[in-house]
Amino acid sequence: MLEFTIHNAKQQHTFRHDKGPLVFGRAPKGVGRTFVVEDPYVSRTQLAVEAVANGVRVTNYGTPLMVQGDTLEANASVVAQLPVRISVGATTIEVQPASAPEAAAQGQRVQTIMGTAAARLEATPSAERLADWFSILLSVQQAAAGSAEFYAETAAAIVDLIGLDRGLVLLKDTNGWTTVATHPEGRDQYSTTVLAELERTKQTVFEAPQTGAASLAAVDAFVASPILDANDEVIGALFGARDRRPDRAMPAIAPLEASVVRVLAAAASAGLARMAKQAEAARLRVQFERIFSTELVRELERDPKLLDPADRTITVLFSDLRGFSRLSERIDGASTFALVGEVMDVLTEQVLEERGVIIDYYGDGMAAMWNAPKGYDDHAVRACRAAIAMQRGIAELSARWHERLGGPLAIGVGIHTGPARVGNAGSKLRQKYGPRGHTVNLASRIEGATKYAGVPILVSEATQARLGDAVATRRVGPVRVVGIDDPVALHEIRAEPDAAWPSLKTTYETAVDAFTRRDFARTRELLSALPDADGPKQLLTRNVARAENEPDAPALIRLDAK
Repeated sequence: MLEFTIHNAKQQHTFRHDKGPLVFGRAPKGVGRTFVVEDPYVSRTQLAVEAVANGVRVTNYGTPLMVQGDTLEANASVVAQLPVRISVGATTIEVQPASAPEAAAQGQRVQTIMGTAAARLEATPSAERLADWFSILLSVQQAAAGSAEFYAETAAAIVDLIGLDRGLVLLKDTNGWTTVATHPEGRDQYSTTVLAELERTKQTVFEAPQTGAASLAAVDAFVASPILDANDEVIGALFGARDRRPDRAMPAIAPLEASVVRVLAAAASAGLARMAKQAEAARLRVQFERIFSTELVRELERDPKLLDPADRTITVLFSDLRGFSRLSERIDGASTFALVGEVMDVLTEQVLEERGVIIDYYGDGMAAMWNAPKGYDDHAVRACRAAIAMQRGIAELSARWHERLGGPLAIGVGIHTGPARVGNAGSKLRQKYGPRGHTVNLASRIEGATKYAGVPILVSEATQARLGDAVATRRVGPVRVVGIDDPVALHEIRAEPDAAWPSLKTTYETAVDAFTRRDFARTRELLSALPDADGPKQLLTRNVARAENEPDAPALIRLDAK
């Protein structure tokens, strides 16, 4: 005969089943008795359990389920020893013999309390006793989990809660069991046989002696309850004992007392799990805050799956400090280190302000992206606003460093919008959240083009098409950048357009149109109306001279280098 305990949000039933299969599901059908499980995540006919010689056979007809922590796929079966725990959907099914077996060793009776089975109370504690129990449990919960105080409070509670003669807290690792607290001090005897049974069943076990039976490791009655981690693995145990003494009757552990130890072990498990979760959360927060905004860090803490690999359309920004090698020659190493740190602070602040994500820092440059892991419809606009704010921030930093550097600071920024695979762009050993693909490479090349175009910010046409009137732009022309076969239509971002900007924009873009038609005379005529210091004018002028000597080549703007 088997005893079943069903536990979920709507049900908690314990009943016995004598013979034949028992079928579980939301609307179960099959040979034998059936039990309706009120859980929407359980299949209509989910599983069957039937007693066999070596335990029970579990047959799965529905969605994958867990038997003793191992996955059982659909249309598969497994034979498991009792007691057994089955998990499916939000439901737990625990199966054990209906009558507790007699232990062969030592002539003692071993009993098991299943994780969700109700204890059969042999005596009702008084209100004062219950109040004492709750007070001691609260004291344990308030101690810092994992600390010496926490373990000492737990060991003392085993004695003070129940009136046992000794209490131990043991932790388990690859080397075996280690006693971390005892009460009273020095009384650290425990049975490895008992702990082995606890490990096997993952349940609270307790033992009551029979008259005349020899004791187990000088212990006449004991109770042991597992401390479980988040994966339902045994990582420790609470062990309590009541010893044989001439001044009292034969000792025994009642089911109620064993249940109280189980509650105490659950409190210890919860405390250690909370400590582990807090440590993991702190680790993730430190990692996330290096590259994500505070707002995004909070979202990632709620849902770390946002970092799972995904194909996204993103906007990528690369920035680089201009003339850094020459600047570093003017100051010592410590000052160079401090300068680059302040530059990165400025760039990072603007990325995070616009809810972007830092991809990486490299030398005197930085890469960032928008629209992953969190999506923004205006990700291209955000990237351009960040680039403009970077220019302003670097101008302010330049003023503070001007005397030491003897010259201005400047950065170049390249931006491109396109598809990419976003996820762990590092390795298995050192993870780094970021994108991979052509979009990233092109954004880097566009940043390199800024030094030859003589402008601080360049964006691709894919980015410019998403800006609308949010940012002032000027088409620089079809540019062939190093390493990219097809020409790229680039646009300048003007941070603060003045009254002359509309005329400058129209004249230059008309000159670009003439250039692509190979109307070089008209191109020169239009360019002559622009200021000599205009960077795109200088770039186009150089390319007119080159294109005139290549009559069969398409009229494209080429850069002098990468």
